[in-house]
This record gives sequence, structure tokens and C-alpha cells, in this order.
Amino acid sequence: MPVSGDIRPAWQPDWANMTPHELFSYLDMLFKEDPEDVVPPHIWGPPGVGKSDIVRQAAYKNFMPAVVEVKMPDADAQKLGKAVGKAIDVLKEEVKRKSEERRVFRLVGEDVFFKDVRLLLCDVTDVRGIPVVRGDMAVWVQPVFLPRPGYERPDGTVDLDRGVLFLDEMPSAPRLVQTAAHQLILKRRIGEYKLPEGWHVVAAGNPLGVGAIVHQMPSPLANRFIHVNLVLSLDDWIEWAIAAHLEPELPAFHRSTGGEYLFNIRFYEEGRMAFPTPRSWEFVDRQLKMFKKRYRTIPPKEDSARTLLQKAIEGCVGPEVAGDFFGFLEYKDKMPDPLDVLDRSIMNPKDILHEDLGLLWAFYAQLQAVLANSKGKTLYRRFANFLKFVDQLDRDMAVVMVGDTVKVLKSRTRFSVQKVPGFERWAKDVARFVFPWWEL
Repeated sequence: MPVSGDIRPAWQPDWANMTPHELFSYLDMLFKEDPEDVVPPHIWGPPGVGKSDIVRQAAYKNFMPAVVEVKMPDADAQKLGKAVGKAIDVLKEEVKRKSEERRVFRLVGEDVFFKDVRLLLCDVTDVRGIPVVRGDMAVWVQPVFLPRPGYERPDGTVDLDRGVLFLDEMPSAPRLVQTAAHQLILKRRIGEYKLPEGWHVVAAGNPLGVGAIVHQMPSPLANRFIHVNLVLSLDDWIEWAIAAHLEPELPAFHRSTGGEYLFNIRFYEEGRMAFPTPRSWEFVDRQLKMFKKRYRTIPPKEDSARTLLQKAIEGCVGPEVAGDFFGFLEYKDKMPDPLDVLDRSIMNPKDILHEDLGLLWAFYAQLQAVLANSKGKTLYRRFANFLKFVDQLDRDMAVVMVGDTVKVLKSRTRFSVQKVPGFERWAKDVARFVFPWWEL
């Protein structure tokens, strides 16, 4: 059973493919250059695979300010104050998630350095602007979504000198809208408007063959981009899931299936609105958190709650995939107490493995959850017992389990794996096979 690797559907081209990690690294490098010296990239990928999120994360890393002053009109102070508070909470979570030591004050949303424009929803006048008469001539009024540093908007925000104009759903936009965007991409201007010197342009959209509305991109426009195809990577998704604190059952399930159910457009082609994508698995995580908050355990002990949770998961990823995932969750009923491993070190993995490999992965998710909620000396003692447990497994599986667990603990605590009794011996034993592939 594979536990890692890229996931390339039949429609995926075999050229210019980048994993999420590679795409982020490329954009990070691109955003450090002068926008007028680079070629804008166009990112191709099916719905729900994280195109806009990757661009957003790269923009946050390069352009999110430490402090932004926002003038608050007295008449709108209360309303704006709520918006500011909400935006600060969102940004603090982003900062915390990336472990960046920054202080963010009075910033209303990300719009001052990251403009997310859905061209599919635009009319040609939305991009070009609307003509108004001034004196004896007509001038074009600039749309509000185009960056304009120094201009104070009605909500009190002011665009920064540097940022990203993200033109999403480019291939889905009407041909006239694509044509209007052509001049903005080619000459960094449209009509009287000129894109600020510090702002980058990035476009994205769905390719043919994934059930999306797609219009043929004019060849002059297509020839103005660097075209990149986003390839799903199980390892990259697992790393993101850990950083985003998704429920441990999700990464463990996808490890156990080799990423087979991470994305599948086939169910949509068969007429089903719910199908698995990285986005819809995030929706599943929200369902798990909601039910765990209400019923304390996943799956809930009550039959009616179990049925309700399964139906909710079906609404996210479809019935077939939901059935397999819910079966994975129900392995918990067959599992021993995780503390038999972590506190008493009396469990042999072969006692679980002889039944089903999926059961072993489900048990691993429970071990990881207990470790994530442990602290101090208890955490290090339990991790040492966890290490003894996985050391009895297939080496590749053990390495993946240890690596993912270290990432989880580092994302939540100041965990130092070098302090774990027995880890140095274990690492030396497997070093020639796996290191360095995660940060110790």
C-alpha cells in the first residue's frame, strides 16, 4: 500500500507540473523580484485543489505588513471596529499558523495587499471601468478592485505599495472579459489606469475535462503567461493538514489509502454534486470538529448521531468515499486503549495488523491525538513508548508515522524530538533510508 507520492489524474498534463510545495516556492521567489521584470504565471488545476490558497499564502509571506494604520470615520467607527476586530483575529490565526512573530494592528482584511478577483463574475465594464463625462471629454472610472496605493477607500483602508492582483477563474471568464484583461497583463495598464510598480499579477483557472465552465483562451493572451499545472501531492497535503490542525483521522485515512480518495472528479462526471477534493476534505474536518464538540467522541456513540454524521460527510465527499471513511472512523470500536502503548508499552502492533492495515492506521491516529494533548515529561515518556511501538512495523510505515507525528507536535508545542529517550538510536538506525526529509 503506497503512503506518499503525487496524484496525477488522467486529464493532468505531463509538462510544467508543480506540487503545492514547489508552486509556493516558485511564487515566493517570484514575489521578491520586480513585477515589471517577471512573466505572470497562470496556474491550472481542477476545483478545490488549493490554487488560490497557495497564491494567498505566498502573498501573506511577502507582503503582509507588521503594522498598517487605518483611518476610521466617526460615522462608521462602530461598524468598522467590528470589521477590524474580525480581520485581526483572522490575521492572527494566519500568523500563528505560520509561526511568524509579527504584530498586526488595525488591518481591515487582506485586500490592501492581496486582491482576489473572480473574473467569471465580472462584466467587461467591471474590468475596463465605466465612462463618465468630465468637462468636454469622457474618462474611465477605475473599478474598486484594482490596486491604487495611497487612495483611501470608503471603509478607511488604503492599498499598500506592494501586493498581488490575483485574477482567478480566467479561463471561465467570457471572451470579452479575457480580452479586457489582456491589456492589463500585457502592458500592466488598461485605459488610463496603470498597475502600481510593486504589484504582481497572477492568474488561475480550471482546465478542460474537469466539469468546469471553460472558454478557449485567446492565443495572444495565452502566450503572455508562464503556464503551470498544479499536481496534487499527498505529502504536501498531509503537511498542510497538520499545520492547519485538521483532525488526526483525516491524514491517517489518506495515508492508509495512499491518497486514493484525496481527489476524484469521476463522481461529478457521473452526476453527483459531492465529490472528494482537498477543499471538500476540509469541509469534512469541520463536520468532525462540530460533532466532536457536541458528542465528545468521533464517531459519536449514539446511533442517531452516527447516522447524521455519516450523512453530513456524504454531503461533502459523496456516498462511496464517505462510506469508506466512516468505516475507518468506526475502527475505533475495535481498537485497544491507546494508553496501553503510550503509558504501559504492552501492545504489539502485530496484534492489530493481523486484522486489517486500515485498523492499524486508525489506531495510529488515536495515538497521535493522545500525544498531541500530552505535555512536559509525560509527552516525552509517551513518545518514547510510541517509538518502541512503531519500530516493530515495516520501516517505511514507521518512518512516515514518526515524521508526521513530530510535525504535529512541533506545530502545537515546543517539542524537541532529540530529548526523547531512544530516539537517537532509532534515527541512526534508519538515517541512511530517510534523512533528511523532515526537520528535527
